[in-house]
Amino acid sequence: MSATLREDGVDKDSWTDYTNGVQYYWNYTPTVPGNKILSILSGTTEKVLRISVNDLGLAATEVSGYEFKFKASDITSNGNLRNWSYGGTIRPSFSEDFDWVNGGLKSEVDENGNVRNYIGIKAGNTMSFNYKPLANTTINTGFTMKIIFKANECRSYDANILTIGSSTDNVYLTLKANEGIFQPQGEQAVKVPYCEDSYIEFEIDLWPYGTGQSPYLMTWLDGVPASAVSYSNNSIFFQRTPADIVVGSNDCDVQLYMIKVYKKHLSNEQHLINFIMDAPNAIEIVKRYNRNNILDDNGEISYSKLIEKNPNCDVYLYEIPRMTTTKKDKVEGCTYKRYKGSTSPLQTAEDVTMAVQGTSSAAYGLAAFNFNSTFNSGFTDYT
Repeated sequence: MSATLREDGVDKDSWTDYTNGVQYYWNYTPTVPGNKILSILSGTTEKVLRISVNDLGLAATEVSGYEFKFKASDITSNGNLRNWSYGGTIRPSFSEDFDWVNGGLKSEVDENGNVRNYIGIKAGNTMSFNYKPLANTTINTGFTMKIIFKANECRSYDANILTIGSSTDNVYLTLKANEGIFQPQGEQAVKVPYCEDSYIEFEIDLWPYGTGQSPYLMTWLDGVPASAVSYSNNSIFFQRTPADIVVGSNDCDVQLYMIKVYKKHLSNEQHLINFIMDAPNAIEIVKRYNRNNILDDNGEISYSKLIEKNPNCDVYLYEIPRMTTTKKDKVEGCTYKRYKGSTSPLQTAEDVTMAVQGTSSAAYGLAAFNFNSTFNSGFTDYT
C-alpha cells in the first residue's frame, strides 16, 4: 500500500511501503506561517488536518554552506530512505539482510513527550553513504562535522558505531559507544568521552592554518566545547585513500538522527546557532533558543537574562577590582552573590579574596582560570 502526504493540495511526500496496522509519523516542518491544510491520502481514504502555523520569532537560522546533510526527520518512510539522495549523487546503501522490521525509519518520544525520528541500525547491520568527508580536508579551509546519534544495547562499550576509515589508516574518525576519536596523520588524536544509551550531539571542528595561530581540533558535545588539541602547520588531516561514512556495529544498536558536514571552520556563535536549529522538533528549538538568549544589546552576558532564562541554574556573580593572574596574586576586596530563579540573591559575601587555583590553569587565562575564593567574613543567607 502507499499513501500520499499533501500540503494545501500539493503532493509533498509519500509512504511507498505503507503497511496496514503499522503506526507512521509525518514529521511536518512548515517554513511559512499561516493556515495550512494537511492531508494523507491512501486509495480512496483521506485524512484532513487543518492547522495554524505561527512564526517562532527566533533571531536564528541554520548556518548555511554545508557540503552534505542527512537528517532522519526529513525521511517519511523506508521506501523514501532507500531512494534518498543528496544532490542526486550521494546515496545510502545498506548491508545484506538489513533488518527493516526492527530497524530503518523509527520514531521515539523524548523525555518531554515530543516525537523525534531516527534511523535504526540493528547490531550486525550497517548503513553507508558514498560520501568521503575527509577526502580534501586541509588546514587551509577548516572543517566541521556534526553527528547526532545514540548507541543502545551495547555488548561492548568501546565498540565502533560510526567510522570514516579505520585505525589502520593514517587519518580516521571513529565514534565508539563511549568515545569519539579523530586521528590526524602521525600525531596526537583528539578524543572525547560520552555515555552509551544517551542522545549525543557530537561535533569535530578544525581551526584552519592562516588565522594567526596554529591549527587545532576541537570536539563539542551538546553545543559545548569538550576537548582540544593543537597541531603544527604541517599537520595532515585528510585521507590519501578517502573512505565512506559507515554507520553500524556488531555489538550495538545504533540510532542515527543527523550527519552534517561543512568544509569550513565554524565560529563559536555558529556552533551555538546550529545547536539550537538542529534540535529534533520545534518545541526543543524554542527551549534551546530561550535558555541561550542571554546577551545584552552590547553582546555581553546579562546575568539577569541568564537567571531568567535558566531558572534551575545556580548563577554566581563576583565583583572584583581586577582579575587574578597567578596563585600568589591574591586579589582582595571582592564581593560574591549567588542567584537561582530570581534576581534577588540567595547568598552574599563581602571581604572575599580571589587567586588562581593550580599552576597549569595560569597558562590558559584567555579561556578561563580555575580560581580559589576565600570568604574571610563568611556568608549572609537569604530565604
